[in-house]
Amino acid sequence: MTKSTLSYKGFLGSVSYSAEDDLLYGKIEGVSDLVLYEGRSIEEIKKDFEEAVDEYITECEKMGKDPMRAYRGTFNVRVAPELHRQVAETAVSYGTSLNQFVSSALAYAISHPEIIESRRGIKVKKAHGALMNTAKTKSAVDTLASSARHKAY
Repeated sequence: MTKSTLSYKGFLGSVSYSAEDDLLYGKIEGVSDLVLYEGRSIEEIKKDFEEAVDEYITECEKMGKDPMRAYRGTFNVRVAPELHRQVAETAVSYGTSLNQFVSSALAYAISHPEIIESRRGIKVKKAHGALMNTAKTKSAVDTLASSARHKAY
């Protein structure tokens, strides 16, 4: 299965392909409801996605509901125990909390897309470990730590 995304009016939509059905399909991401769309071609799925977004916005307006899902600002992340230890130790060594360090790391990754190795599969380079030997990574970690120390959460 291949995955990609569509964007329209601030909404993000997934795109997957079913070889069995010879069909492109997806759902609007970041909303509280399940909104699906499909198409047999790129043009069809784009059109159906845009129609689904427009219809969803209209329905939300009728109900007086915000169409975008509300995010609380907290979520659980599962990582390998060794990575957890390394991140916690790095945060302490820079005088910041684990939450502040991870928040800064995520903000840094979002603002520096070059650290993303591949848009397909979204493989992010290791933030610590073997890459710590490079000056660029040390600089990035220093920037993250400095940012985490100076932010009030």
